[in-house]
Amino acid sequence: MLSFVNTTHSRDAYLIYGVRDGSFEVKGVEKDEVGRKNKQQLTDWLSNISLSGGVPQFDLETFEVKGHSVDVLTILNTNNVPQYLTKPYKDGKKIMGVGQIFSRTNDSNTPINQTADVERLEFLFKKRLGLHESIEKRSDVSGPD
Repeated sequence: MLSFVNTTHSRDAYLIYGVRDGSFEVKGVEKDEVGRKNKQQLTDWLSNISLSGGVPQFDLETFEVKGHSVDVLTILNTNNVPQYLTKPYKDGKKIMGVGQIFSRTNDSNTPINQTADVERLEFLFKKRLGLHESIEKRSDVSGPD
Protein backbone atom coordinates (compact mmCIF):
# COMPACT_ATOMS: atom_id res chain seq x y z
CA MET A 1 0.00 0.00 0.00
CA LEU A 2 2.89 2.39 0.71
CA SER A 3 4.09 1.93 -2.84
CA PHE A 4 0.71 3.20 -4.01
CA VAL A 5 0.83 6.20 -1.67
CA ASN A 6 4.26 7.15 -3.05
CA THR A 7 3.32 7.10 -6.72
CA THR A 8 5.00 9.32 -9.29
CA HIS A 9 1.68 10.39 -10.81
CA SER A 10 -1.13 12.59 -9.51
CA ARG A 11 -4.05 10.17 -9.61
CA ASP A 12 -5.73 7.84 -7.15
CA ALA A 13 -4.38 4.28 -7.14
CA TYR A 14 -6.37 1.05 -6.86
CA LEU A 15 -5.82 -2.41 -5.46
CA ILE A 16 -8.43 -4.91 -6.58
CA TYR A 17 -8.90 -8.06 -4.51
CA GLY A 18 -10.75 -11.07 -5.84
CA VAL A 19 -9.71 -10.82 -9.50
CA ARG A 20 -6.82 -12.92 -10.80
CA ASP A 21 -3.91 -10.99 -12.33
CA GLY A 22 -3.40 -11.58 -16.03
CA SER A 23 -6.53 -13.62 -16.77
CA PHE A 24 -8.89 -11.23 -14.91
CA GLU A 25 -10.86 -14.25 -13.69
CA VAL A 26 -13.22 -13.24 -10.89
CA LYS A 27 -12.44 -15.45 -7.88
CA GLY A 28 -13.99 -13.31 -5.12
CA VAL A 29 -12.86 -12.62 -1.58
CA GLU A 30 -15.93 -13.78 0.30
CA LYS A 31 -14.22 -16.97 1.52
CA ASP A 32 -11.07 -15.21 2.79
CA GLU A 33 -12.00 -15.03 6.47
CA VAL A 34 -8.39 -14.55 7.65
CA GLY A 35 -6.84 -12.09 5.18
CA ARG A 36 -9.82 -9.96 4.25
CA LYS A 37 -10.03 -6.65 6.10
CA ASN A 38 -12.72 -4.00 6.37
CA LYS A 39 -12.02 -0.25 6.39
CA GLN A 40 -11.82 -0.04 10.19
CA GLN A 41 -9.38 -2.97 10.39
CA LEU A 42 -7.17 -1.39 7.72
CA THR A 43 -7.27 1.96 9.54
CA ASP A 44 -6.30 0.26 12.81
CA TRP A 45 -3.46 -1.65 11.10
CA LEU A 46 -2.13 1.51 9.44
CA SER A 47 -2.41 3.40 12.75
CA ASN A 48 -0.12 0.83 14.37
CA ILE A 49 2.53 1.22 11.68
CA SER A 50 4.60 4.30 12.35
CA LEU A 51 4.37 6.26 9.11
CA SER A 52 5.89 9.67 8.52
CA GLY A 53 2.66 11.08 7.14
CA GLY A 54 0.15 9.34 9.38
CA VAL A 55 -2.58 7.08 8.05
CA PRO A 56 -2.88 7.46 4.26
CA GLN A 57 -6.30 8.48 2.98
CA PHE A 58 -8.10 5.55 1.38
CA ASP A 59 -11.49 4.07 0.68
CA LEU A 60 -12.59 0.44 0.56
CA GLU A 61 -15.65 -0.71 -1.35
CA THR A 62 -17.09 -4.13 -2.12
CA PHE A 63 -18.75 -4.87 -5.45
CA GLU A 64 -20.68 -7.94 -6.53
CA VAL A 65 -19.21 -9.25 -9.78
CA LYS A 66 -20.33 -12.51 -11.39
CA GLY A 67 -21.75 -13.75 -8.09
CA HIS A 68 -18.58 -12.95 -6.12
CA SER A 69 -17.50 -10.17 -3.78
CA VAL A 70 -14.64 -8.05 -5.13
CA ASP A 71 -12.96 -5.51 -2.84
CA VAL A 72 -11.52 -2.33 -4.34
CA LEU A 73 -9.08 -0.40 -2.17
CA THR A 74 -8.63 3.17 -3.43
CA ILE A 75 -5.51 4.94 -2.22
CA LEU A 76 -6.25 8.63 -2.62
CA ASN A 77 -3.67 10.81 -4.32
CA THR A 78 -1.69 13.05 -2.01
CA ASN A 79 1.22 15.45 -2.19
CA ASN A 80 2.17 14.37 1.36
CA VAL A 81 4.96 12.20 -0.01
CA PRO A 82 7.27 10.50 0.36
CA GLN A 83 5.82 8.55 3.24
CA TYR A 84 8.15 6.17 5.01
CA LEU A 85 8.44 4.05 8.13
CA THR A 86 9.53 5.84 11.30
CA LYS A 87 9.87 2.52 13.20
CA PRO A 88 10.80 -0.93 11.90
CA TYR A 89 7.88 -3.10 10.79
CA LYS A 90 7.86 -6.88 10.73
CA ASP A 91 5.39 -8.77 8.56
CA GLY A 92 6.02 -12.45 9.11
CA LYS A 93 9.68 -12.99 8.20
CA LYS A 94 9.90 -9.75 6.23
CA ILE A 95 11.33 -6.75 8.05
CA MET A 96 10.98 -3.23 6.70
CA GLY A 97 13.37 -0.69 8.16
CA VAL A 98 13.17 2.89 9.37
CA GLY A 99 13.33 5.40 6.53
CA GLN A 100 12.55 2.90 3.79
CA ILE A 101 10.60 4.55 1.00
CA PHE A 102 8.53 2.29 -1.20
CA SER A 103 7.24 3.55 -4.53
CA ARG A 104 5.43 2.25 -7.58
CA THR A 105 6.02 3.00 -11.23
CA ASN A 106 3.86 1.25 -13.81
CA ASP A 107 3.63 -2.39 -12.60
CA SER A 108 6.78 -2.28 -10.48
CA ASN A 109 7.05 -1.85 -6.71
CA THR A 110 10.22 -1.10 -4.77
CA PRO A 111 11.53 -4.45 -3.44
CA ILE A 112 10.91 -4.95 0.28
CA ASN A 113 14.65 -5.00 1.06
CA GLN A 114 15.41 -1.74 -0.79
CA THR A 115 14.31 1.87 -0.95
CA ALA A 116 13.11 3.80 -3.99
CA ASP A 117 15.82 4.91 -6.41
CA VAL A 118 17.15 8.49 -6.49
CA GLU A 119 15.06 9.52 -9.50
CA ARG A 120 11.82 8.47 -7.82
CA LEU A 121 12.81 10.12 -4.54
CA GLU A 122 13.60 13.35 -6.36
CA PHE A 123 10.21 13.30 -8.07
CA LEU A 124 8.38 12.52 -4.81
CA PHE A 125 9.97 15.54 -3.12
CA LYS A 126 9.04 17.68 -6.13
CA LYS A 127 5.47 16.38 -5.79
CA ARG A 128 5.48 17.26 -2.08
CA LEU A 129 6.51 20.83 -2.90
CA GLY A 130 4.16 21.11 -5.88
CA LEU A 131 7.10 21.44 -8.28
CA HIS A 132 5.93 18.55 -10.44
CA GLU A 133 3.02 20.65 -11.76
CA SER A 134 3.23 23.28 -14.47
CA ILE A 135 3.62 26.89 -13.35
CA GLU A 136 0.00 27.55 -14.36
CA LYS A 137 -1.27 24.78 -12.09
CA ARG A 138 0.99 25.88 -9.20
CA SER A 139 -0.15 29.48 -9.30
CA ASP A 140 -3.38 30.74 -7.77
CA VAL A 141 -2.94 33.93 -9.73
CA SER A 142 -4.20 33.80 -13.30
CA GLY A 143 -2.06 36.76 -14.38
CA PRO A 144 -2.96 40.01 -16.09
CA ASP A 145 -6.18 40.20 -18.09
